[in-house]
Amino acid sequence: MEDDSGFCPIEDRHGIKHEADESAEAAGRVGLVQNKKGGRPDNQVFDRDELVGRCGGDAGVAARIAAKFRNRSGRDLEDLQSAIGEQDLDSVAETAHRLKGVAASMAAHRLAERYRELEVKAREGDLSAAPELLIKLKAETAMFNDALASAFGALAIR
Repeated sequence: MEDDSGFCPIEDRHGIKHEADESAEAAGRVGLVQNKKGGRPDNQVFDRDELVGRCGGDAGVAARIAAKFRNRSGRDLEDLQSAIGEQDLDSVAETAHRLKGVAASMAAHRLAERYRELEVKAREGDLSAAPELLIKLKAETAMFNDALASAFGALAIR
């Protein structure tokens, strides 16, 4: 049911509610639509239009980039988990910084913010919150991968 903002809350497979406009809901896309009032909703997984725009308006290119992210994200999180386990501050900071940039480039701003939090903590020399942040990063990455699959269909699953 649409509210006054033009968005309809829908629930993903993780039981988390997201907002999507009616056309996105009909297409099975969750949390992908930019807030019509000019800002990003706090619960937006990523902005499909922004990502496609960064790919010269070519949804096929965006889908190929999405597939590469999906294929690599598990390995990236494993590398990050290893660096955290080893208390390797430099590696955690560098990996989090790189992944923050990847997420931001893919218009996954909430995921980028999570990576930024971890990067800052590592640069401050404090990894005490890193295990909790890693759990959040894994969950956010799973939601992002689900949203990519929804946004780009079979093209993003390759």
